[in-house]
Amino acid sequence: MEHEFLAALRKHFQAEIEEDLEKTLDTLTDDVVYESPFTGLRHVGKAGMDDYYRHQWSIAGGRKIDIARHWIAGDEVIVELRCDVVLKPNKGANTGPEPIVRKALAILKLRGGRIAREIIYHSDMAVVGSQWKRAD
Repeated sequence: MEHEFLAALRKHFQAEIEEDLEKTLDTLTDDVVYESPFTGLRHVGKAGMDDYYRHQWSIAGGRKIDIARHWIAGDEVIVELRCDVVLKPNKGANTGPEPIVRKALAILKLRGGRIAREIIYHSDMAVVGSQWKRAD
């Protein structure tokens, strides 16, 4: 049987892949905190994540997210991810180049089956970091 944390993450990633905002936000706690130290991004609460996902989905699509490895300790999980994304040249259809393989290491805290905190380190921030916006 799959660990409840992995089931919660798979549900979250599937909602992200589908670009379903309501389902994605439902996988987060109301006071969720998202941080990306390489880019300086920090979003707090579902309202902050709403803005983050709308922006992210406007510039990249065609996602595939795989959990390569994971480590669970108490109420936290560390996951090594492989994410394939296609950058969108416009806000229209996904007509970008071949997928960019993004490797990431994420540290997540879960509460009540939902993500309460995520700190993520991406391998490709030098390539796509300028397209992500800061939350200042």
